[in-house]
Parts: sequence; C-alpha cells; structure tokens
Amino acid sequence: MAREPYNYMDYRQFLQDLLVEYKQTTRYFSFRYFARVAGFSSPSYLKMVIDGARNLTPTSIQQVAKAFKLGKRETAYFEALVLFNQAREDKEKELYLERLSALKPRAQLHGIKKDQYEYFTNKLFVTLREMVALPDFQEDPSWIAAKLRMNIKAKEVEHALEVLQRLGLVRRNEAGRLVQADASLTTPPEVASLELMQYHRSMLDDAKEALHTMAPELRDVTALTIPIPKNAVAEIKRRVQTFREEILDYINKGSADYFEVYQLNVQVFPLTRTKS
Repeated sequence: MAREPYNYMDYRQFLQDLLVEYKQTTRYFSFRYFARVAGFSSPSYLKMVIDGARNLTPTSIQQVAKAFKLGKRETAYFEALVLFNQAREDKEKELYLERLSALKPRAQLHGIKKDQYEYFTNKLFVTLREMVALPDFQEDPSWIAAKLRMNIKAKEVEHALEVLQRLGLVRRNEAGRLVQADASLTTPPEVASLELMQYHRSMLDDAKEALHTMAPELRDVTALTIPIPKNAVAEIKRRVQTFREEILDYINKGSADYFEVYQLNVQVFPLTRTKS
C-alpha cells in the first residue's frame, strides 16, 4: 500500500518518498514512465519538482495525484499541502493550514488518549496547568477566563480543568484546593507535525502581539543573526535544549511565590539557502 500524505508538511518530501516506494514495488516504474502516465511532455518533470526547480500548478497537482493513484481525500490534502508550501503570504498559509487540519483524518480517540490530544493541541490546557500554581489562583471559570490573555469562555475553562484532573496533571490537596501534580506527559502518536506546527505558529503570533501590548520590563525579545557551520547545528540545538532544562530547574528549585504564567520561545532557523 502506497504511503499517505497526511503525515507530511513538505509535499516535495512526500513525492520523494512516494517515488522511492514505487521504484521498490513496481519494476518498470521510472521518471519516463511516470511522465507518460501523468501526461507530462518532459520525463524529468517530477525530478525537477522534487528538487525544487519547478512548482506544481493546479492542473499538474491533479495529474501527479492521478498518476500516483491518490484517493479523493488524499488528493484534496495533497493539493492543500502544495498550496501551503508554495504560498508566499501569511494569510494564504493560514488558509491552507486550516484546510489541511480539516482534511486530515482523525484517529478514533477515546478516554485518556482524547484528553492527551486536547492537552497537546490547545494552549489553554498548558497555560491553565501552570496558572494553578499562582498564589492568587481562583477555581472560578469566569475569573480564570478574565485573567487569561486569550479569547476564552468560562465553559471552555471548566472543560479544561476536568481534562487536567483526568490526566492527573492537577489534583486536589487536603484542603480541597487544586494544585499541580507531579505527573508528566509525552506527545502521543496522534499529535503529529501538523498539530504541533499550528501550536508553535500560535505561540509566535502571541510573541508578535507581546511586542505591541506589553511593557519592555515584562518581556524580552531579542534576535541573533550569525553564520553557522553545518556541523555545528546539532550542537546548537543540544545547547538550546540544555538552556530550556536549566530554566526549568531554576524555576523548580526556586521560590514558589509565582508572579504570572510566562511563555518562553526559543527559535533557531536558517535565513539563507546557499548550500544543500
């Protein structure tokens, strides 16, 4: 069975993997054969697309999907993925990202798995778990909704508190007050790159908003633009991870007299593409 596009966020990588699979399972498959089946005049068309030398058009998207025998829903997802990858404006990307999310089949989630999925794909849950540790925290959905810097209704807060308790991430102490539990979660298989991308895009949007709405003494937004040797990327990522762990350790071993719930984002990504 040919691989599906749903776990991909790069359509060129999907085509590359699909090509390798077809070559392994179909003895006569080649670029020339594919071009003939898809209706392309150039036998190197697919290779140029995979290599990034050519983009797909609305017409060629359908030709490629038909040649690779994608189903109706797979074709719709593949089309949205191509348009998402090739979009230049943020509004376009958001539009196609929403379309991808709507088209991606959801595994049948029940009980604890469904709760885990909600936790990892909704920033309210993550924020609320940390908010419980604030000294002035009140277990009042309306109070919580008013304190959050997001458009949230009291009913959503009430549901989130129930989920956090079912997951064992918050619990009641002897006095009946909600407190953080020591339980931890790892990302379940159902939370794939699409959902994580949406989460991180949401965090970046919040960071942009903070530039305009928060006083400088309450935030820190800095940037560092530097050339990096290729063999140093892995080490930089490791150091970023170590830095995150050091911050967590510092907070966990410090005073519990918390002030606010903060979001700490750290990003490192290339600005150039001079070398492969």
